[in-house]
Amino acid sequence: MIRTSDASVYEFLGQLESVAKVQAYDGNNSFRGAAIDKLTRTWLPQHRSGDAMLLQDWNLLTARVSDLIRNEPSLKKAKADLVKHIIGVGIQSFADVVDDAGEYFDDFNDEADDCFERWSEEEADVEGRRAWQDFQADGYAQTIEHGEAIFLKCLDDSPGRSIPYCLQMLEAAQLDEGKNEELGQGRNRIVRGVELDRRNRAVAYWIFDAHPWDRYSGWSSESTRIPADRVIHHFLPMPTSATRGISWFHALVRVTRDVDWMLGNELTAGALQALLVAIHTADVAGTTTGIGTGLVDGQATVDEFGNSLMKLGRGSVARINKGETFELVESKRPGPQMKPTMQLMRQEQAMGANLAYTTLTGDFAATSFTSAHGAMNEENAYFRPLQRRCSRSLVKPVRREHLVYAVAHGRIRSLSATQYRQDPSKWSRVLAQPPGRDMLNPLDQTEAANSRMRGGQTTLADECGATGRNWRQTLRMKARIEREARRLGTSVDWSKGGGEPSTADNRDARELDATSATEAVDDGQA
Repeated sequence: MIRTSDASVYEFLGQLESVAKVQAYDGNNSFRGAAIDKLTRTWLPQHRSGDAMLLQDWNLLTARVSDLIRNEPSLKKAKADLVKHIIGVGIQSFADVVDDAGEYFDDFNDEADDCFERWSEEEADVEGRRAWQDFQADGYAQTIEHGEAIFLKCLDDSPGRSIPYCLQMLEAAQLDEGKNEELGQGRNRIVRGVELDRRNRAVAYWIFDAHPWDRYSGWSSESTRIPADRVIHHFLPMPTSATRGISWFHALVRVTRDVDWMLGNELTAGALQALLVAIHTADVAGTTTGIGTGLVDGQATVDEFGNSLMKLGRGSVARINKGETFELVESKRPGPQMKPTMQLMRQEQAMGANLAYTTLTGDFAATSFTSAHGAMNEENAYFRPLQRRCSRSLVKPVRREHLVYAVAHGRIRSLSATQYRQDPSKWSRVLAQPPGRDMLNPLDQTEAANSRMRGGQTTLADECGATGRNWRQTLRMKARIEREARRLGTSVDWSKGGGEPSTADNRDARELDATSATEAVDDGQA
């Protein structure tokens, strides 16, 4: 890997900038976006690596995003929508171990699922605050807002636990931002608290023991080197050269602030104009405001500063002199352009958050079923890769590490430690099931899911996972209900229409009868 020192890079960029400043637009640019004219001569951004950009901008940008999320409703909702649709009630994981013939090891799979379910509900958090599903949601919320989530692997030997393995969630601010070192002889490169080897892989993290922005945490300026195998660092490298993450709302800061600023000012202007304002025009010298209007009450007509007072009353009839006019000024705010302007800015926000306008605003007034369904499909195409990424980098690694401790502590009776060591990849096979979306038309879409399963385009595991259900538990419950129904001398009809076979079932039955009749004729039985 070829590396150039920062000094030489900035020297090169300075040369480019000096050339650009003297370049005149002569209409011969190969790319007009590179032309320099009166409108673009001050628009000369520099090239920087992802790490260089974040080193300069991360702190202030993240503080601004957090402030907007706390105080601006649309950005708060955008964050909640992303967590809801990507994580939902949690990305489920199931043991999915099969033998050489493709048959499931049911005893092991069921036992491993039950053991992990207990751990995820009761033991996942060393601080005792979160279940495993909460870790996923809170971690993703951190990733969206701050650009990254950090999970520290811990051991807790407290009595009553099934295994000591657990997690602690840290904020991005606990990475030592000031820990930076160049790559050297016998020395790793450190970028904002992340230590990298020559392959650019994280080997350690420099982490503060306490939150640096909490005055009561006992924070000190010294960070501790934590090996990378104890840290789960979840982030999206934007751009690719970044060692750490950036808020997903980096492109929404300006437009969201403008929305908040414009709406606040418009409401303030409207409130001021909504106050009663009367203009009394008189061509009679010395006429005092309030005289002839029927609003005089015998009290002072000026305040302590000498300003004229307009007396207000109910049911008054104005009496003014000839040649005088009395006019009430009505508020013209908000103006007719307020609504389309706000819609445009909300659309800008939705684009920046990769959400549909209807999702961000909750406004379905002018939306048809087709457009709403199309918007949902567009979002799903964005959400699914993120769900898979979270499954690969967070959900599956935690599930597999849990299995190692569960086997080592004898919590899985169907698998010994020796068997696991002989083929760890076989026993670590995990199926991750991200959540789906609420259906716009549940009946039709459920039937469509059944059709896909009949055609082999999906599986029961996928369909159950989309609604947050364990497919094995679903089948077991179905079988249990059928057994109980038989014991009580009744039956449960799972067919479409509550007893009426579907059209496809009728057709299949007719075709089967016709085939049987033909075979009977051939056998001489008709």
